[in-house]
Amino acid sequence: MKYVIILEPGDTNWGAFSPDVPGCVSTGSTPQETISNFLDALEFHLDSLQEQGESLPPEHVFDEDDYADDSEYVRYRFASVPASTDSPPVAPTA
Repeated sequence: MKYVIILEPGDTNWGAFSPDVPGCVSTGSTPQETISNFLDALEFHLDSLQEQGESLPPEHVFDEDDYADDSEYVRYRFASVPASTDSPPVAPTA
């Protein structure tokens, strides 16, 4: 499964979250570091859900064009990351 993550630049770092996986977030100094940190957090989060007997969140088709005119999302970048860390993430778009 692949989950969409949203990268947001901050004043001194980057943050990431997924609308598909509530509660899973990360930060980093660069977008690449933030994605790497997010993959670690995602793996831990999904493992924890499975250990608790909960189902994994379904993936969500997330079209950034739906948010092109939404000022709340103008500063965001979008990337799709695999639920498994065996595959590298897709690079974020500008």
